[in-house]
Formats: sequence, C-alpha cells, structure tokens
Amino acid sequence: MAINILKNLFQRDPDKNEPQKPANEFRILTQRHIDELQSGEEGKRGLIIKELCLIGDSIVDDLILALEEWYNWSHSDISSITLRISIAQILGILGDAQAINPLIKMAGRVEKTLNHRKTAAESLAQIGQKAFIPMLELLESNDPNSQQLAAWALGKMGNSKAIEYLIPLLSREPFHYPHVRAASNQALTELTGQNFGENIDLWEKWVDENLSDMQGNNA
Repeated sequence: MAINILKNLFQRDPDKNEPQKPANEFRILTQRHIDELQSGEEGKRGLIIKELCLIGDSIVDDLILALEEWYNWSHSDISSITLRISIAQILGILGDAQAINPLIKMAGRVEKTLNHRKTAAESLAQIGQKAFIPMLELLESNDPNSQQLAAWALGKMGNSKAIEYLIPLLSREPFHYPHVRAASNQALTELTGQNFGENIDLWEKWVDENLSDMQGNNA
C-alpha cells in the first residue's frame, strides 16, 4: 500500500500531543512527485527528477522544506530514505546556494546512513564554488561526520585551494577518526592525481614542489 508521504512529513502523532503542521505549504511539489520520488523503481524516479529539475529554481523552496521536515522528524522507512536522497540529488542539480545549509544538516545527523552523507557531498560539489567556503569551514569543525562530508565534497569540486586544508585531517587520531583520514586522502588524490596515503610528509613535499604551479595553471 502506498505510503502517504505528505502526511508523514507534515503531521505528528496526535497520540503524543505533538503539534500538527498543515500539509499545504508546498507551492509546486505535488503528491504525485512525492510518490514517484519515493518509488523503488529507478526509471520512475529518474523521470520525475528530470521533470522537477526542468521546473528550475522556483521549486527549490519546496524541496528544502521537505528536507527540513524530514530531519526534524524521524522517518526511517526505505521509501522515506529514497525520497530524501532524491530531493538532495535534485537540489545539487539545481545548484542553488540556499540548499547548502540544509544539505549540511542532512549529512550531519549521526544516525543517518552513509548514503545520505555521500549524496549530500555529491550535491554540494555540484553546487560548486558557492559551497567552497562553507566546506572549508566544516573542515575546521570538531565533528568527524562534518569533516568527512566536507572532504568528499571538496575532492569533487576540483579547487586546488582545498589541498592545504585537507592535509591536516590526515593527522586526526586514527582509532576514532579513520573515516576522516580516508576521506581526506581520497579528496587529495582526486585533486592532485597523486596518492601518498596518509603520509603527511610526502603530501607536504608535493605541495611545496607543485601547488603554486598547479594553481597558476588553474587561474
């Protein structure tokens, strides 16, 4: 039986005396869109993603609202997870800077799946240079999930200015932060075409010898 996603997104359980939010705040996003975005059929989801992307920036507010309602309230069934990942993909394609903070918040929830964080990183990378400074700021946080997200996104953005900010993450404590170190190494490899693993000395040597030329060529 099809799940009424709009009801799930905008109404809380009345038995818990929680306030209800009316399911009429969407201006463009319809129940048909929601149903097909949460479908397990890749072809159907792909078509509706294309349709919503063609609508353009006017649908961004609706998509952000749906994403925000999800991370405020818990919906862990497969169809809801598929819906949220689809929304994040559309926001990345549209490239609107308004989506940066909602995508960061989506990825930062520690109880969410790795796919959420990877999808958010890919979408932030698609948003491009408008997300570059926010990603550098995340690298300075003490939250490992945020650092992993930022490293993934920066690696895909292709901006060599991130290299010197990524190298220090390789010194994060290996027992508790192996995923941060791995994400940093992956991003450095994507940005430089080199792979020195977690050897900070070799990365710093490469930076001293190559980075200025690399940035000059990209200017």
